Amino acid sequence: MTEPTALPPTLRRNLALLTAQNKELAERITWPCSSEHVAWTDDGQAAYQVHRTWLPLSLSAEDAADVALGDGGTHTDVLVFGLGLGEQLEHLLTVLPKARIWAWERDPWLLRQVLDRRDWTPALRRGQLKFLLTSDLVEIARSERPLRIVEHPLLADVYRLERRLLERRPERIALLAAGGLFVDDVAAALAEQGVSAVTWDLARWSREELVRVAEQLKPEVAIAINYTHGLAELAAELGVPLKVWEIDPSTDVLPDLPGGPEGAASQGTRLFTFRKGNVDAFEAAGFAHVEHLPLAANPERRKPTELSPEEQERYGADVTFVGSSMVEQGLAFRSRLFAGYAFWKGGDPDAAMQEAEEATQRVLDAQRDDLSAYRVPELLAQELRWFVEAYGKDDAVYESLGGASPDALLGEMAAADKRITYVANLGQVGIKVWGDAGWDHVAQYGCEVMGPAGHRDELTAIYGTDAIHVDIGRIYQSNIVTMRVFDVLACGGFCLAEWSEGLDELFVIGEELDTYRSLDELLEKVEHWLERGPEARRAVGAAGRARVLKDHTIEARLRHMLR
Repeated sequence: MTEPTALPPTLRRNLALLTAQNKELAERITWPCSSEHVAWTDDGQAAYQVHRTWLPLSLSAEDAADVALGDGGTHTDVLVFGLGLGEQLEHLLTVLPKARIWAWERDPWLLRQVLDRRDWTPALRRGQLKFLLTSDLVEIARSERPLRIVEHPLLADVYRLERRLLERRPERIALLAAGGLFVDDVAAALAEQGVSAVTWDLARWSREELVRVAEQLKPEVAIAINYTHGLAELAAELGVPLKVWEIDPSTDVLPDLPGGPEGAASQGTRLFTFRKGNVDAFEAAGFAHVEHLPLAANPERRKPTELSPEEQERYGADVTFVGSSMVEQGLAFRSRLFAGYAFWKGGDPDAAMQEAEEATQRVLDAQRDDLSAYRVPELLAQELRWFVEAYGKDDAVYESLGGASPDALLGEMAAADKRITYVANLGQVGIKVWGDAGWDHVAQYGCEVMGPAGHRDELTAIYGTDAIHVDIGRIYQSNIVTMRVFDVLACGGFCLAEWSEGLDELFVIGEELDTYRSLDELLEKVEHWLERGPEARRAVGAAGRARVLKDHTIEARLRHMLR
């Protein structure tokens, strides 16, 4: 626990009273936690990071007062769902002086900010106010107490899993590691099986809070989308079975699991990976139970939709691609690679970085000659042999690269090269491309750059049009079926996917989707399907959707994981 004298005065006063009333909560508030997702602007306003986007967190007085209490404001019990910076709570204490208010926040750092901004001791002392943190909300959800719920305008959406807890009394509980849209889909699939998902925020909570939540709720399982180092050991320590579904590429090198395949961490973990090649890597690290499990779609989220004329004008096209350009990631990884090389090389860092730049450029140029086959590892081993070997032997070099292998870092740059090249070539057929700012320069080739696509309704609207929806995989993982394929087909769209063995196993090529193996074949197939027209594409898309509904839903995958 942080020493009281090290705390700001207002926070110290609040914690002093909380300690007298609820010592455990007061201690939890001072446990170390992440603060990087909250930033302050020059004018004193706060922003909150949701995935890669920063959104305004501070509320104006008008927004804080817009709480739609109804019933003439006579409530005796109110739950503030998501505190933010406490503006709504402050308003409610003023307009409802006789109400009992439960103030819940999932984020320990935000609760600390609330307690640092205003002296809440008068309301705490008279019993009007009670603070709740993380899984304390389950206590409210399981009670019969009728509450008027006041939702924070931003955080209510961020805390969607917890909002579901208040809609049904949670009996069976699964801890679900915090994450993005796919995590929400898994939570929905759990709900279909009568299991309530409760967030377990591995990135933002202290280890003590993670342990406390698990011990309080006694979940029947913990589920994570993608693996976090140390998670298997933590779950084994808590005696909670762990299921992990790896769905994203990672540049990290897996450390060996303590105890090896026979250890408690390995025996208590079932790991599923979207990429067959990763099975061997996880097994080599000591995981005893590893299985290939392809990605899937949520057909309740991704489904055919009726578009208005205005929506059809915006989302409709002959050809579309939705996805990251990978330019930003590639540049970031490039910097890590060059810095690691300079560390290993020693001497003049500028000269070392120049060497690394010239060598990696030769690798990328050679890779660009054939974008259908991934050659970066062998090419890099030829160009920077001693550096690559040092990475495998020298812990200092390993750490200088943040644990990522040199070829994984350079692979991200090659992946960006491939995507940019393929999309730029499709400019001749008027492709609409949705994604980040890295796409801006392909406009000169005839591409219509549409900007970011919302991952909920907007993505569904795009994929449900009669366009040829092109799938361009990452150059270093050509042996997977991407999420894009499943989502397009779930929406009834026509997908032209990059060929992989997995596609042959999961779909009937030519009937449920079509494929290409090279840039030249991609351009030929696009022309072919443009000539065949939208009705032919709709028929294939309908067959693809039927296949997804039958065999490739997230709910079906989850049932397999939990068996």
